[in-house]
Parts: sequence; C-alpha cells; structure tokens
Amino acid sequence: MKDHLVAYEYGIGAIWGYVRAGSAAEITAAVPQLDVYDGAPPWFTSRDLAILQATSVDLAKGGVLDRLMHR
Repeated sequence: MKDHLVAYEYGIGAIWGYVRAGSAAEITAAVPQLDVYDGAPPWFTSRDLAILQATSVDLAKGGVLDRLMHR
C-alpha cells in the first residue's frame, strides 16, 4: 500500500489529500471524482504535504470522498 496525492476539484477550488491504496488505478476506479497526482504542485510546502499525509484516508475503508471532505 502506498499514499497517493489526490484532489477533488469542485469548480472554484480543490480539496487535497492522500489516499492509501495499492495503485492510482484502484483509486480512480473506486472514486472517479478524484484526480491522482504523481507529484505535488510547486506551491505545496513540505509542511503542507506532511499535514495532508498525517490525515491519509484508506481506500479499503470506503467513504473516501466523504472522509477527505470532513477531516
């Protein structure tokens, strides 16, 4: 399992987070509303990424989008 950086874009912004899954393909198959990124955008600091990773969501537990939005 690996943490993958994802974003849910809702028109005027995005909710970013990490989802723990075996592959990016697993995430897009289970939650097609999420975009999976290979790397972080340049405006993210290492602190930003550490905060997101500390609240990583496990794909196997379900409700990924809901849990990303309400953490």
